[in-house]
Amino acid sequence: MKKNYFTLIIAGVLCVLLNLMLHSLTQYFNIPLYLDNTGTVLIAALSGYLPGIIIALATCLIKGAIFESTLIYFGITDIVIAVCAAHYFGRHNKDKNKTLRLALLFLTTIVAGIVFNLCFMYFFPTAKNWNVIYSVIDKIHGQVNLSTRVLKIISMMIITTIDMFIILPLCFLIQKILPLKIKNDLVLIGWRQTPIDQDETIDFVDCRSMSLKTSIIIALSFACISISVIASLISLVLFRNYSLEKHKQIAKSSASLAASFINGDNVETYLKEGEVLDYAKTKEMLYDIRESSTNIEYVYVYKIEDDGCHVIFDLDTKDLGAGKLGDVIPFDKSFRPYLDDLKAGKDIDAIVSNDTYGWLLTEYEPVYNSKGECVCYAAADIQMKDLRDYEHEFLIKLISLFLGFFILVMTVGMWFARYRLIYPVNTMAASASDFAYNTEKARENNILQIKNLNIHTGDEIENLYNAMVKTTQDSMDYFSALQAKTKKISELQSGLIMVLADIVENRDESTGNHIKKTAAYVNIILNKMREDGNHLDILTDDYISDVVRSAPLHDIGKIKIPDAILNKPGRLTDEEFEIMKTHTTAGEKIIDETIATMPDADYLLHAKQLAGLHHERWDGKGYPYGLKAEEIPLESRVMAVADVFDALVSKRCYKEPFTFDKAFSIIEEESGTHFDPLVAKAFLDSREEVERIAIEFENKSNN
Repeated sequence: MKKNYFTLIIAGVLCVLLNLMLHSLTQYFNIPLYLDNTGTVLIAALSGYLPGIIIALATCLIKGAIFESTLIYFGITDIVIAVCAAHYFGRHNKDKNKTLRLALLFLTTIVAGIVFNLCFMYFFPTAKNWNVIYSVIDKIHGQVNLSTRVLKIISMMIITTIDMFIILPLCFLIQKILPLKIKNDLVLIGWRQTPIDQDETIDFVDCRSMSLKTSIIIALSFACISISVIASLISLVLFRNYSLEKHKQIAKSSASLAASFINGDNVETYLKEGEVLDYAKTKEMLYDIRESSTNIEYVYVYKIEDDGCHVIFDLDTKDLGAGKLGDVIPFDKSFRPYLDDLKAGKDIDAIVSNDTYGWLLTEYEPVYNSKGECVCYAAADIQMKDLRDYEHEFLIKLISLFLGFFILVMTVGMWFARYRLIYPVNTMAASASDFAYNTEKARENNILQIKNLNIHTGDEIENLYNAMVKTTQDSMDYFSALQAKTKKISELQSGLIMVLADIVENRDESTGNHIKKTAAYVNIILNKMREDGNHLDILTDDYISDVVRSAPLHDIGKIKIPDAILNKPGRLTDEEFEIMKTHTTAGEKIIDETIATMPDADYLLHAKQLAGLHHERWDGKGYPYGLKAEEIPLESRVMAVADVFDALVSKRCYKEPFTFDKAFSIIEEESGTHFDPLVAKAFLDSREEVERIAIEFENKSNN
């Protein structure tokens, strides 16, 4: 992956140079376009969000350093456009409608460009960046009767739209003609594991409350916003204090300069005789002082008396006429705390007032006569509204910068979090959720699947992954050993079942291999019914296996039947038949007692149903309980067919075996009365396999 970064860095540098070159050309030739985010959109389309945001910020910082400082605050506009381009050009959109993607990209970038640029035009109206806008306004102003504000919006829409109609198709074309290898090298990736489909990994989030991705976004956002707010407040306070001190210095130096121009010995003469001596020359110099700085609002000279401020010098302004020599101006209430010091001729600190003449910062400088007596004060007022405007402009600049860097920090944080935390954790979870345990091959695949992730973040995540690999390996080994033991136990149980069933069968001299044949027929019927799509919710692999295993126990109750009845060479009397019928309930009781000692043996539950209910009939005329239709468990309905068929085709001491044709015809005739129609159909449809099983067992008996 490291070799990608060199190609990406070169591409990033070239894109920054392209932005700077296009900015210079449009400015030099006074072209009413920007085009200086072409490289930004291109790198975002090819490499993704993070490179696009970095190039957008880098371009604005360099433009601000080389061309105009205010350009550094326009980064948020280019960042939003870069994010839009990265989203709509992104690989997760590769299968979506290209025309729709292009239309959405046009729309979002144009809207973003217009909205942000209009905001910046409002806050930074004198920036050189707006020259192209003003040139368009000048061209259309004489042709339409619209306000300047509306013309700004129209001009911005025209320029931004043309920009996007040039930039976006160009980026589409470059993306299309670039070789696949170069495009792959330009994608910023940071895999710390075997690469996988990113979209699938991101989508694998099934959390109880909040995903890791959301938690990281919230944490990063909180941290960035907190730092931004604190830093902004501190910066604003420092800026305010600095600006206030700077304005105080301007006011102080202006007041001091004004005081130095006034001859204190002439003040009383001015008040008595009027504008004599050097009065006019001094007043002209005071005008020069006021005009020397745009920050100075008023410059005047007052003599402080008990009855008010006596005007010595006062200057006309655009909005306010000057007071005449000798006029008495009442004290503003904000100056009352300082009157004693002023009348005493003392130095005082700057005064901030918001009275008759507005919100002002005032500096007073004593004017002394040749005897060292304070005869009046020279004052300079600075409009505090300007300071507030500076603060607002400074705050807007801070917010625009912080927004840009906030998006950058969030993107960098999420990029690292994805590749070093989210992707590894989600892929481990996805792999574990796909584990299968049913076969040895599946368990080997589990281990191979987790090892193939090859997570190598070099931190706690890698430690977790290594522990998971070891645990998986140990678990699979243990599971294999456990399954082998379970298989042996199952085989042992099956063997014991067959031994027990054989013991019962051996007491019945007329039922050779009956339990094995019926078990085979049951297996054939159940699989055929599943193949036909019947009872799919019941006929699972485990169900069929358990029923077939327990089938040999269906006649276990015959162990309770006396030999004289069980092996009687002829028909049973009614009384004897009633006794014979009790083998069903006797079998239920025996298996119930076994279940009490082996509660986890599920197959015994089926064995109980088989033993107790395999003589029930579909029409309800069977025994021991007279159940009918689906009141009879499925396994018992299946055993009813298998048991009767084997009895028909087998030789008994009281009868000869029926032919296959006769036996199958009886099963068919009693379908719907004695037998479940679906079970009977499955049996009849499997005739070839049934006959094969019957013949095999017959041959074994003869040998």
